[in-house]
Formats: sequence, C-alpha cells, structure tokens
Amino acid sequence: MWGLSVEQLTLAVVEGNAAALALYRKLGFAAYGVEPRALKTETGCRNEVLMALMF
Repeated sequence: MWGLSVEQLTLAVVEGNAAALALYRKLGFAAYGVEPRALKTETGCRNEVLMALMF
C-alpha cells in the first residue's frame, strides 16, 4: 500500500534473566543499552537490557 516494511524489532529483558537473554541472542537480537531502575518491585528496582533485531 505505502511500501512500508519492518526494519527492526525492539524488546526489553530484566537484567539477570539469563535464559531470556540467551534465547533472544540466539534469535539474532543484540543488546544496545541498559535502562537503569526500569522496574520497581517489593525488593527494589531492576534494570532492563534493551535489545534490537535489525532486518
């Protein structure tokens, strides 16, 4: 219709979630940054790893 196409996908994973990070890396995602204190829980704040997959 307008010639639009997806050029990248982005996601965020809680830092320390090794299984999720390994899966996304296996699928081709690469980390490009960390958002500090992105999530607040009862036990404190957690960072998120920001990842992208470029097409």
